[in-house]
Amino acid sequence: MKVNKSELDQLVKSAIGSGPARNADAPKFADDASIGDGKSLIGKVPPPPLKKFKITVERVEGMCVARHVEGETFYMEGDKTPEGICIPAFSGLLPYINAMICNADFWWEPVKGKIRLGCPDPDNHVTFSIEEV
Repeated sequence: MKVNKSELDQLVKSAIGSGPARNADAPKFADDASIGDGKSLIGKVPPPPLKKFKITVERVEGMCVARHVEGETFYMEGDKTPEGICIPAFSGLLPYINAMICNADFWWEPVKGKIRLGCPDPDNHVTFSIEEV
């Protein structure tokens, strides 16, 4: 397929704008001092509550490089990482733990407050469950 560069350039310019006019409309970022005390949120937004989670190894397919075994349990309390869980698995679980801290609802899970996830290792699949306790 042959692409006409001038037509493509025109499409891109019409979609995102071009030149100084685009920069004039771009948002300007302000520091907290320029916003003023009445609009600043620093120190006014409370941190999310500290929760406790139970992480369980539900299934191991293949050979887990970190030697996790079925039934192994880890506890995460507050903002401390659970001792003994491998870094690749925890890095895959962490976004969901953060979502659960903010009361996320995973519509595809049959039990509210619990989610099942897989380790990112493509060759040796380990299934973990995370539940708030």
